[in-house]
Amino acid sequence: RQSRSALEAACRFQGRFQELGAARGLTYPEALEQLVGVSRLKRARPYSRQSRFNRRLRIGVVAHSYVLYDYIGHDLVERLKEMGRVLVPEMIPRAAIKKALAGVSYGRELWSFEKLMVGSALYWLAGGRVDCLVLLSSFECGPVAIIEVFLKEEAEQRGIPLLNITVDEQTAEAGLVTRI
Repeated sequence: RQSRSALEAACRFQGRFQELGAARGLTYPEALEQLVGVSRLKRARPYSRQSRFNRRLRIGVVAHSYVLYDYIGHDLVERLKEMGRVLVPEMIPRAAIKKALAGVSYGRELWSFEKLMVGSALYWLAGGRVDCLVLLSSFECGPVAIIEVFLKEEAEQRGIPLLNITVDEQTAEAGLVTRI
């Protein structure tokens, strides 16, 4: 009973955390900081002095959160924020993601992370909510290999450029910086 009660409380908290983060347009690290009080490291100076922020540029980034916010992702979101407005899957309400996936024949069969990635990308693409899309993945493994092809086709149909960045523990920061 204690375990079930703890699990139910954790699920309720997770649901509220996700709803609040989406409502406020927060990344997971920002939400942890603002909603829970977990402080995060912040860079004191820009990543690139050459970057020029374009307030009209909307950059959609899809990735597993454990890649995007880990050292392997080389702080991609913060780097892109120097260029334009960055949107990540956790900023999209779950109902909108579910609706976006309704038109995909295999949408119900995706794993939870892949539902979040594909659903948010489709939501952005179908509504013209992004000017470009970035897919960050850790090597061509599992469902991401299929997602990559699917998102590439969807983005091409809408004339939205897609940058696919594949990283692993050997990926140097300079290579990622050059690509973005």
